[in-house]
Amino acid sequence: MLDLKKYFKLIYKDVLTQKQMVALSIFYVFIILVVSFSQDEIFAVINALTTMLICMLNMCYFYFKEKQKGEDFLITTSYTRTDLVLSKYIFLILVSIFEIGTSYLFFCFNSGFDLVNVNLIISLLLNILFANIDIACMTPFCFLNWSAFLKTMIVCVLACLMKCLPIYIKFDNIIINLGFKYAACICIILSIVVIGFSIFISNKIFRIQDL
Repeated sequence: MLDLKKYFKLIYKDVLTQKQMVALSIFYVFIILVVSFSQDEIFAVINALTTMLICMLNMCYFYFKEKQKGEDFLITTSYTRTDLVLSKYIFLILVSIFEIGTSYLFFCFNSGFDLVNVNLIISLLLNILFANIDIACMTPFCFLNWSAFLKTMIVCVLACLMKCLPIYIKFDNIIINLGFKYAACICIILSIVVIGFSIFISNKIFRIQDL
């Protein structure tokens, strides 16, 4: 059974060490409030901002890890490598959901859209799914003992490639046409699968590193 108090402490540690990036997520949300977007534009805007945020959170962690070597100390305490991996993913998922959810609320407030608009809810779920895909692709690099600069370059290239993939737009249209129930199920299942596989990879990587 998960020790929630243990994970809360690790997440709180991440918030403190990356407080500037967490504050940046709030700034991104206010962009949605002060700038008017159409319903067609809001998906792409929030998707791009979320990818940028996840990329920057990971980059911040690369340099913090290289400078502080905090993991060396933590794994000598009651925390395991699995605990550190899970807390990292939980932190990123919570920040991205906060940023996406609040952005949609502000968009509805600013544009007068109904909060229970089905297409808007599907768009929100898709953004959460794509944020989880971003997290799944980028976060394993946190646990490699490569230089922070190299990992930063790789993650930046990954972020650019993922935003350029036309499959996102096609997938968006397919999911919306399926209807709310099927769209919600697909987004939840795919999110669990990609995050679960990424956690497995990160855990394997972390266990074979010479800390």
